[in-house]
Amino acid sequence: MVEIAAELGLARETVSAVLNDRAARIGVTEATIRRVREHLERRGFVPSSHALRLRGAPSRVTGILHLGGLYTHLIEAFNQLTRAVSDAAPAVELMVTSPDRVETAIRELLARQVTDLVWLHNGSANEAFRDPRLAGYLARMRTVVYNHLFDSPLGDAELTARGIYLVGVNRLESRARLARYLHRLGHRTVMCPGVSPVVAPRFSAVFARAGLNMVESRDSFNAARLVRAMRDQGVTAACFAGDQKACNAMRELKKAGVRIPEDLTVTGFDGTALDFGHDLTTLIMPIPAMVATVMRHHNRPGNRHAPLFRDVAGQGQHARAAREAEDVPQKEVGT
Repeated sequence: MVEIAAELGLARETVSAVLNDRAARIGVTEATIRRVREHLERRGFVPSSHALRLRGAPSRVTGILHLGGLYTHLIEAFNQLTRAVSDAAPAVELMVTSPDRVETAIRELLARQVTDLVWLHNGSANEAFRDPRLAGYLARMRTVVYNHLFDSPLGDAELTARGIYLVGVNRLESRARLARYLHRLGHRTVMCPGVSPVVAPRFSAVFARAGLNMVESRDSFNAARLVRAMRDQGVTAACFAGDQKACNAMRELKKAGVRIPEDLTVTGFDGTALDFGHDLTTLIMPIPAMVATVMRHHNRPGNRHAPLFRDVAGQGQHARAAREAEDVPQKEVGT
């Protein structure tokens, strides 16, 4: 603004008045208004959309936030969400940040006049909810959290009481379905490589109720360690937290001489392997249904009073014809 005023030999207030359509009201001549606008056009000047929103009538602005590290099913969810939100919202702000800067990012979105927020979780964001200030910032927007981890709830009731809508899948119920399926196949001892220590006791209890013993392996996958567990502990199935991890593991296990599925059953989680033609028993994330849930909440009139809790089974295809696992049941909590 100062630079443009200097180029024209005018006061900054005069240029500002032209930009804000106030020039005529303060007595700026038509010739000066025309000269300023022509100069701005030659310069290629584009006014800040944030500034326009600040001085204009309130408008709806949707923010999409993620903390980087998108993987497998979250990549497809991101693509579907950005398409759906862009079609529905007059203005969209995309914010990518790191977990240690999430509060700064949300404050920046508020400064950009964001009214609706879709937070795409990558699994680690739940820890941020321990900070009550963050929940307060989120409550100032109509916030939907996609891929919320209901397995280890951190103040879910407090979040929903503030009007924050949580959408995710019922991972415990999906593991229960998988455990029953593996038991029907004759398995009795399974390993879950890389399972989080937070959810390991819950997963172990789920497998135990289905008649299975779960061998914990909190470290990342190691083919030699799994082969030893097969030999020493009778492990006959390995359940991974994602299809990509499962496919990578199968490749390494085959190099180690393990026959799949003759020696070991390998299962995944999310269903993305099916898109690439991989032969894998897996649990399918109902991505279209989850995105539709987000958009249904995004597009409806504001209503933060009637509590809503639903557990809906996804409608995608099954994993394999010969050895089917079931779709992951969707879960949503909000008002």
